[in-house]
Amino acid sequence: MSDDHKPQLPALYEVGFGKPPVSTRFQKGVSGNPQGRPRGRKSKIPRLQEERLKTIILQEAYRDIPIQDRGRTRKIPLITANIRALALNGAKGNNRAANIFTSAVQKIEADNKKLVMDAFGSACDYKRMWNAELERRRRLRLTLPDPVPHPDDIILDVRDGTVHYRGPRSREEFDLYEMGETFIEVLQEQHAEMTTQLAAGPSETERDKLLRKIDDIKNSLKTLMRQFGPPEIRRASPAIREMEDLLGTDLTGWSRWGEEEADGCDE
Repeated sequence: MSDDHKPQLPALYEVGFGKPPVSTRFQKGVSGNPQGRPRGRKSKIPRLQEERLKTIILQEAYRDIPIQDRGRTRKIPLITANIRALALNGAKGNNRAANIFTSAVQKIEADNKKLVMDAFGSACDYKRMWNAELERRRRLRLTLPDPVPHPDDIILDVRDGTVHYRGPRSREEFDLYEMGETFIEVLQEQHAEMTTQLAAGPSETERDKLLRKIDDIKNSLKTLMRQFGPPEIRRASPAIREMEDLLGTDLTGWSRWGEEEADGCDE
């Protein structure tokens, strides 16, 4: 550095504590550690809220390793390789490995069953509570907002203990259902307009086009009605759905159109 670029210090500048020599001072705009911190030199002590050992174990468990599978090399997670080795050793007659593997499977199945049954029981309690509350409202003629999800939108399948929802499950989903209802109304208007055009006696070519478009609209409406349509259609039981698929027709009808419009749609 030339003398012209050296910092100008007072004439009585003294070297001492907090006053390093000019030649060794950090220069403005120049890093005192241009190399930066060496890689890997991070604090090895985890913070109080961290569980770094669990993270390390999971990272190692799901680290891919190469294995030989039917003469080919492929990569699978380390935990998968260990479970596979345990199962294979059990199959080869290692009783301890067989017992460990069987116990692990039984525990997982029991845990899964408990999760399903707990969810099913919670849904049953929710339906029972809200059905009683809605009945109380009807009896007292109270007009209050419906709960979300509505108990009628919760379909309980006792055959396998599963819970299905045929309606919005949260207030946030109302926007989606409102958009679906708007789309249904647009398609209904298009259907009515094309039905009017068809009744006016168009040419054979135009008639074929209209019939194809009407058929497409009917199929789209059937799908949208089941998802976003009136509650009596959305909440139809699985048995009705199966019968509809078997007969190839809609047993619930098009309640928003009226009977005459529904009959015209099934022509």
